[in-house]
Amino acid sequence: MKFSIRELRPDDEGAYADLCAARPGLDRAAAEARARLVQHLAFQNPTSDGAPTYFVVAMGDRLMGHMGRMPTWFWVEGKKHLATFAHDLFVHPELQHTGQGFFATMRLYQSVEKASKSFVAMCWTNDINIRLQQTRHYDQLWVDRFVRPMRVDGKLGPLRRLGSAVEQAGGALGNGVLRAIDLALHVTREGKRPTAWVTSFDARFDDFAERSGPTMGIAPVKDAAYLRYKYLGRPGLETVTVIAESAPGHVVGFAVLRAVSGLREVGTILDLAANPEDTATYHALLGEVIAHYARSGVGSVEAMGTDPRVVAHLARYGFVRRGDKMPFFYANGRSYERPAVLARVPGWHHVYGDSEGPY
Repeated sequence: MKFSIRELRPDDEGAYADLCAARPGLDRAAAEARARLVQHLAFQNPTSDGAPTYFVVAMGDRLMGHMGRMPTWFWVEGKKHLATFAHDLFVHPELQHTGQGFFATMRLYQSVEKASKSFVAMCWTNDINIRLQQTRHYDQLWVDRFVRPMRVDGKLGPLRRLGSAVEQAGGALGNGVLRAIDLALHVTREGKRPTAWVTSFDARFDDFAERSGPTMGIAPVKDAAYLRYKYLGRPGLETVTVIAESAPGHVVGFAVLRAVSGLREVGTILDLAANPEDTATYHALLGEVIAHYARSGVGSVEAMGTDPRVVAHLARYGFVRRGDKMPFFYANGRSYERPAVLARVPGWHHVYGDSEGPY
């Protein structure tokens, strides 16, 4: 049977769950949860460009593949520009075994590219998708991932031969040193910006986006509607948010963190936004981030950094480059009137939570 490419519809949720059940590592419950998530990603996005937000491979009543696109307003060169994030490519193994999988994949990519009037960013994709995007000659940027250790116990393997008591003592000593550093950073942070933990995104964030967004290079317009869509309404994701203010009601920066539970779990800074030149605000936010995750007992905190000014702020709080660089590719670059603006990592201001996010 031949396949066709069409737009995902709201009534496809059951068929989409059937397709997700074929993904490695997903049982039926996880597949249904994934289908609910996709309903949110596809149909609750506050930004629309009039084109489909998900494409599917259809064979009769079955769905055999999918790829998503998120229309998104970006700041580019200080102005708002409507572009796209692409994400979530998967083709059913049955289709791959018939030899049609590659052709279906190429058709999905073509559909996303054609529906998008400007550049299409693809963040943090896996090795298979990297190869496919290279096949399509997408522009390739590679981004550093940063990790900040919070605990050292469990990482002192060489001391084990001296006995568990020595290993425990080394862990306690190392943790004590880290806690002392964290306390010193928290107490001495510059500017003493007031901070607060919030549970909603309101008009203060619209004002913040208009004031601070143009200072961040190429970045999504992080207004209240965007943040609610990404971090509050998303099924299966729990977050906490801290803001910094220069005066009551005047937000100058925020951080969105993935909520964690259990000892030694990794904490993730999903979003970190402020004028990159505003050192006092970054001190206030990162001080609260570290203090929060220290209370949570995580083993480390991870972050993504593209803007060198933001990387410098992270480094001051003990974040170091870790592991291989992460892929940040984009298509349709020449659809933007000055494509060279897109071609350098430091020109972007991107974080873990952008696009669908690896969380």
